Amino acid sequence: MTQDEINGMLAAALDDAQRRIDVQEKCIEMLVDQIEDMAHQMTGVLEEARVARLHYAEQRRRLGMTIDVSAGSLLGGAFGLANEPPDPHH
Repeated sequence: MTQDEINGMLAAALDDAQRRIDVQEKCIEMLVDQIEDMAHQMTGVLEEARVARLHYAEQRRRLGMTIDVSAGSLLGGAFGLANEPPDPHH
């Protein structure tokens, strides 16, 4: 095998390695973009949940009720209501 053949094989191997790195880099970039998009969506969902919590806390204050806004009830899409004992100071 001549030096030119060896150099040609090494150059081909380096080109192949560079292509693989480029593909991996693109995949990582796509994953990061997807994770950032999901984080943005979750931020919106979290803000909606906070607004709902404030809304229901205000209703609870008005109605004298307690409201279960645990993670399980939020994920299940339901809010549990329970009567709160009357405040003896009012």
